[in-house]
Amino acid sequence: MTDKATLRRLARLLSPATADESDRVCERLVAAITDARAGCLYLPMPGELDVTSMVGRRVDIDWHTTRTVDRTTLTVHPFDSEYEVHPFGYSQPVAGSIEVDPAAIDVWLVPGLAFDLQGRRLGHGAGYYDRLLIQAAPRARFLAITTERRVFPEIPADDFDVPMHAIVTEERLIRL
Repeated sequence: MTDKATLRRLARLLSPATADESDRVCERLVAAITDARAGCLYLPMPGELDVTSMVGRRVDIDWHTTRTVDRTTLTVHPFDSEYEVHPFGYSQPVAGSIEVDPAAIDVWLVPGLAFDLQGRRLGHGAGYYDRLLIQAAPRARFLAITTERRVFPEIPADDFDVPMHAIVTEERLIRL
């Protein structure tokens, strides 16, 4: 099995997500998300799928997003918070925005560099999402958001890695 560092280098060589792929993923998400009152989506980093249109597509869900607090921590905030640009180039709620308990979120839209069909996620290597998702309620569902080219045959897992419940790509919904 290839190690995570090598897989990260390979994943970073893949072409960035397109607006069409983002739209197709969101179409699948509309149908895939059931029985959710509160959801958390990410604000995309350059090259990531943009799922922010879910806020308008599923108005029945109270949407939230994340803020990078420091080198280890993500917090959850209402989607309609005021935003600032993080030094890495993505938007996030400003410091002091209302915080939401991660246990209140029913569905999580989770980005990553790559995923495999066992639900393993390859992130950027800092463990932000793993530390956040362990705070989620047991009923919460984690949906991997990615393109088909980022579904790898196998990704190594560590004990602290949080598995996904489904993978949503521009071509399919894979329930795990």
